Amino acid sequence: MASTVAAVMLLRQAQSTSVRESRRWLATAGIATGFGVWATHFVAMLGYDPGVVIGYDVQLTLASLLIAVVTTTAGFLLALKERTVWGAGGGGALVGAGIVAMHYTGMTAVEFPGQFIWSMSYVALSVAGAIVPSILALRLAIGRHTLATGIAASAALSLAILILHFTAMTALTVMPSNEVNPHGLIFTPLTMGIAIGVASLTTLILCIGAALFGGRANAVIRARGREFEILVQGITDCALYMLDKSGRVASWNAGAQRLKGYTADEIIGQSVYRFYDGDDISAGKLGQALQTAGTHGAFSAECWCMRKDGSRFWAHVSIEKVRDQKGVVLGFAKITRDMTRFKEDWSAPFEVVLP
Repeated sequence: MASTVAAVMLLRQAQSTSVRESRRWLATAGIATGFGVWATHFVAMLGYDPGVVIGYDVQLTLASLLIAVVTTTAGFLLALKERTVWGAGGGGALVGAGIVAMHYTGMTAVEFPGQFIWSMSYVALSVAGAIVPSILALRLAIGRHTLATGIAASAALSLAILILHFTAMTALTVMPSNEVNPHGLIFTPLTMGIAIGVASLTTLILCIGAALFGGRANAVIRARGREFEILVQGITDCALYMLDKSGRVASWNAGAQRLKGYTADEIIGQSVYRFYDGDDISAGKLGQALQTAGTHGAFSAECWCMRKDGSRFWAHVSIEKVRDQKGVVLGFAKITRDMTRFKEDWSAPFEVVLP
């Protein structure tokens, strides 16, 4: 359970960072989940030991660990790269398939005097039992970032592991034999216990590190957000606000309220067209401005703007495209300065006084 909780935390951390940092978080999530799944499997196998197990093939045991780490990392990467229902489905299916491959590779690693006989119907059921909850887990993990969805995602991923293990063990029949033919190097049960302890400790360290770093990162983000909000709200000599991609007001500062007369409750969610007269709107000037900012990253011009009371003022307007750390366009930052007095001064005739 600890590894699945860490996986969800690390996946969500990867979503909110740059591409380079995201890869590091994804790798950490894959390692934590892979080690956790692998340790869970072999702990259960040690508990299942009927007393005839000689040991575990070293190469196949290590291969099962590698499969768990690589497939979970690849599944997480696919889910975050696509960020769609299909991406979560494909990523979840890959994670579930990796859990399945790890389990059956680990079972093949068991060295004992006999052989395993499998019921293919239960094997197929175990595959479905691992993949379906894994798809749900990734969908919840990369969707809305709430405590409830985080718990549900962790529970779904844990359920995938448990369903696979117990269904796969139901599919198993042990046929004893007098022949003992261990192949190559093997881990004894004691050695496996030590290896599992190391894997569990690694997973625990990664989980604690993820929790501490995630909490610290969130605290820093909240602090910076408060500082930025204080800074923006403290600017009163110009209007500074955000527009969403469709051109609707998403934020509003004190300077915007002073300059244009609208309170935040009145204007947030309204179209930016409310600040312009009918001629500019009919001519499509504002649409062209947003299109230019979207294409080239910025736009600036001087024009007449409208206040809430219907009066006009001459304004210098700057519009800049805003992206998140991953390059996804969030909307536009708009700065409006009142240039009426400046325009009047330049428009007034010069009076020349001769001596």
